[in-house]
Amino acid sequence: MHSRTARGRFAGLILFAIGLMSATQASAAVSPSQIVRPFTVRYAINTNGDIATAANTLLTCPVGAIETQSHVGCTDVQNGGIGDDNYFDMGYVNVDNDPATFDSSSANLSVPAGATVLFAGLYWGAALDQGETLPLQCDPAQPRTGAAAANPAAAGSAMLKGPGAGGYVPVNASVFDTYTEDLGCPSPGADERTRYQGFADVTSFVQQQGGGSYTVANVQAGTGADRHAGWSLVVAYQDASLPARNLTIFDGFGQVALNAHVPITVSGFKTPLAPAAVNTQIGVVAYEGDRNLTGDGLALNGTPLGDVAHPSGNFFDSSISTLGTPVSGSTPDYKNQLGFDAGVLAVPAGVVKNGDTSATIDLTTVNDRYLPGVVYFRTDIYAPQMVLHKTVTDLNGGDVRPGDVLQYDINSTNTGQTSAYDARINDAIPAFTSYQPDTLTIVTSPGTGVVGKKSDPTDADQAEYDSGPNEVRFRVGTGATALNGGGPLSPDGGGVIAPGESFSVRFDVVVAANAGDGTQILNTAVLSSKDENGVDYTSIASAPAAVTVGPVPDVTILKSHTGIFVRGGQGTFSLLVSNVGGRPTSGTVVIDDTLPAGLGVVSASGTNWTCSVSTAANSLHCERADPLAAGAAYEPVGVVVNVLENAPDTVTNTGVTGGGSETNTSNNTDDDTVPITSNADVAIVKSVTPTTTPPSNNVTYSLVVTNNGPSTAKDVKVADPMPAGMSFVSVTPAACGLDGIVVRCSLGNLVKGQSVTITLVSGIPLSLANKTKTNEATVSSSTPDSDLTNNKDNATVKIKGLPPSKILVRKSAKPASVALTGGNSPVVSFTIVLKVPSKIDAKQVDVCDTLPAHMVVATRSLKGGGALSNGRVCWHLDLAKAQSTHEFTFKAKVDKDFQGGSLKNVVVATSGNAPKVSANATVDVAHVGGKLSRQKSRVTG
Repeated sequence: MHSRTARGRFAGLILFAIGLMSATQASAAVSPSQIVRPFTVRYAINTNGDIATAANTLLTCPVGAIETQSHVGCTDVQNGGIGDDNYFDMGYVNVDNDPATFDSSSANLSVPAGATVLFAGLYWGAALDQGETLPLQCDPAQPRTGAAAANPAAAGSAMLKGPGAGGYVPVNASVFDTYTEDLGCPSPGADERTRYQGFADVTSFVQQQGGGSYTVANVQAGTGADRHAGWSLVVAYQDASLPARNLTIFDGFGQVALNAHVPITVSGFKTPLAPAAVNTQIGVVAYEGDRNLTGDGLALNGTPLGDVAHPSGNFFDSSISTLGTPVSGSTPDYKNQLGFDAGVLAVPAGVVKNGDTSATIDLTTVNDRYLPGVVYFRTDIYAPQMVLHKTVTDLNGGDVRPGDVLQYDINSTNTGQTSAYDARINDAIPAFTSYQPDTLTIVTSPGTGVVGKKSDPTDADQAEYDSGPNEVRFRVGTGATALNGGGPLSPDGGGVIAPGESFSVRFDVVVAANAGDGTQILNTAVLSSKDENGVDYTSIASAPAAVTVGPVPDVTILKSHTGIFVRGGQGTFSLLVSNVGGRPTSGTVVIDDTLPAGLGVVSASGTNWTCSVSTAANSLHCERADPLAAGAAYEPVGVVVNVLENAPDTVTNTGVTGGGSETNTSNNTDDDTVPITSNADVAIVKSVTPTTTPPSNNVTYSLVVTNNGPSTAKDVKVADPMPAGMSFVSVTPAACGLDGIVVRCSLGNLVKGQSVTITLVSGIPLSLANKTKTNEATVSSSTPDSDLTNNKDNATVKIKGLPPSKILVRKSAKPASVALTGGNSPVVSFTIVLKVPSKIDAKQVDVCDTLPAHMVVATRSLKGGGALSNGRVCWHLDLAKAQSTHEFTFKAKVDKDFQGGSLKNVVVATSGNAPKVSANATVDVAHVGGKLSRQKSRVTG
């Protein structure tokens, strides 16, 4: 973090940027040191062990960029050159090639094999706001660089990935600290830099993952100049091969500003007495230490500390190191972290003295400013040294098998400088075993009345079995007594084991019946004690006592299915029993399977299996007694089931096996999840009666809709467009109706094999004579259809010509002769007689009379439905019955200007199914005084 008081070379730039503000005024604007959360103990223990760390940066300089202060290139700075984040446009580090992350980096955590992780804390920190370019200071007009964190509200979360299989897991901070630096600027908008640190306890995760490469991602951070981001994983672990030590981890947060120091006191230990050496190490995690700003330091008991990587005159210099050597193997593997420090250094001899019970750590600076987050302390202690040794013996001899009795012996000798007080052993009964009653024994121990057989209940003696936590407890040493029955130095009832003294205890367990072939049984004891000052000390067994269950039969089952399960159809499961143990089976091996709702058992069979089914219980049972060799499998059992219409979209069927003298039942079931679908086959067959017909008749269509299954066809619909020119008469059932020119039916659901008949009556007009009409009906369903070729069918009607008939027409005039006198217009009555002498009705008959010139119609209305148009009178009959006679009359006037003569009037009769005929009548017209002509009448047809 850049210091505004230490850089006189920027005074001119400051004055230029902020006008009247002097260098002194700029100095006065710097905020004092502020620790927003004082450093307190996060975890502390006295035990055989150490502290390990993994850490890396999450921001770095852009490729090819030049540091504007030192003029060193980005690559050279990353390789350890002089350069600060203050003068680079800092951007994200992102190494995981995961599109779901915007920043990420990895580092290796070294935890020895066999060590026990006691505590793991993940810390991450950054600045949230947009970067600034010097000399911004109090001038809001100066440009900023980069961008603010994308989601500041999410700063309390990060993503963590361990060395084991699997991806990231979300981590949420249980402690979240923020510090916003107040520059005291006249313009409030110029205040800058909201820094933070998050902490999460990830002990259980690291216990599962162990040592190896860890990756942290999605830490919220602003980018640009004077911006930093990084993470650290701090882990305390227990290792019986290491010396007794005090392991103390502190965390807090805030800014260590100019000429300030932050003291941290460590206590709760006592270092070894002379002449033993005192080996002490200190670790620290901090943000915003700059490589080219000196004057910051770390002191212990008043002595400045430093090494090659973190020099005493510039301790916080953006390095990640262990004992003076830069850490390698990280991704990325920079030497200058540009605003992030994580280091472990050895404390010189004499700084922490023999017999010390506390130490003071001081964080100081006279130039740079930085933000410490974690400080940890590890030192040798004056404590009992009691490494537990544990052995196990199979009292039955030979291979360890279910039912065998295992005897555990635990012993230790105090090789330390001081006595162990309140010495007690806790031993959890291992998995796959059960405690063997009445086997608690203290074999050897200092003190009177301690050695001997002990009872199981919690009573007055020095041992008990507690079924609640499923563990045994022993109290050993001089003065050992009942639980919680000791004095001030032995509140839990443990005794004293002086340097050089030893103890041993014993108890038995029985291997459980479900301990299968190859099961490893691990047992670890824990010794707890105190030193002479009452400080707790914990030790574990140097290695867990381990045995492996020998060969036994172990049957397991594999369940599978073939094909697609369709509602209304059948499906087949296969049940395969194998022996994955080390010996052949002995005795009856069984298979049981209760089918889930939606499936109905039909049959079960397999070669050499005896199977039975119960439809009432919807289950099956199969068995056989022939031995199954280790590594072999029986012939499979095939199970046929009905897939019911109410079956859900997925069903899970569980097969169960057992027997054959196996002991491991944990692998005796297998689930097979089956998707269920529906599939129907709706078909339509269409016919018409009659297939050939004359016009003016009705035809009847029959549409038979059938569901061929196997599933119920849902929402069945039929569409049948009417042939052009034909008329709709009726349709049944009521689920059908006419929609425009389409007959539509909604038949609902049809079960497998169900049919519905639709009857459609249609009329054929005369206009379709001598034509052929074909129409096609279609059936559909919302259920998937397995055969679409039968979803349509058509029927054809051939329409004959009209049947032949015969018509006759006659015409007469009355009077047949008229005379024109005095300019009058004589009127003539015409009578037309239509006869149908045939036995076939005449259809669509038209009788039309066109008057000759010099005559006009004198009738205002025509009987029989006649019509007058342009001197022509016509009558139309849709049907003239066979053997019928029809008479039509009308009157006409002779034109008064006519000069006389004969006027011939012709009538024409036509029919749709009879030849055309005609007739005429002649009217003689004479002048007054002249001789009238005789009537002339001629009929044709």
